[in-house]
Amino acid sequence: MDWAITAIVALGVSGFMSLLIIIGLLHNPRMALHSFPQAIQNAVRPKTVHEKRLTAIYSLGTIAALLVTPFAYALMVEETSFSVIWLHVFAIAMVFNIVDLLLIDWLLLCMITPSWAIIPGTESGHAYSAYKDYRFHFNGFITGIAFCVALPTIIIGLVWVKNLVI
Repeated sequence: MDWAITAIVALGVSGFMSLLIIIGLLHNPRMALHSFPQAIQNAVRPKTVHEKRLTAIYSLGTIAALLVTPFAYALMVEETSFSVIWLHVFAIAMVFNIVDLLLIDWLLLCMITPSWAIIPGTESGHAYSAYKDYRFHFNGFITGIAFCVALPTIIIGLVWVKNLVI
């Protein structure tokens, strides 16, 4: 496996996933209510049935996008070493985790805090200051590392099953 190609795939996945997140925030920031600090969640009413349905559809699409590309990449390469495939898929996921923390969470949400990303009813006071909670987003990054470890393990399992079948 070529690390340069892995880097291109990682940047492509990160760019696409970042675009999906921004589109979701632009469409309705309440879809991401579960991803915001508790102070923001407490300041607004719970998601409506329609918002929960939209969140589920959006989340499934986002998860599928994050799974499909590394899986397709692992299938396209001629590498047979599971540890090498694992490292490359981990790198793809980890680049996205870092981009999400630095560009989406810290730069966009904490520093810039555009009005289109603010959930109505949280424009001021304690709820608004929660948008600037860098530690909350860093804790999410740490949780993301667990996902970055799990994803290549799942991909390796899928590649192994594919190799058994074909």
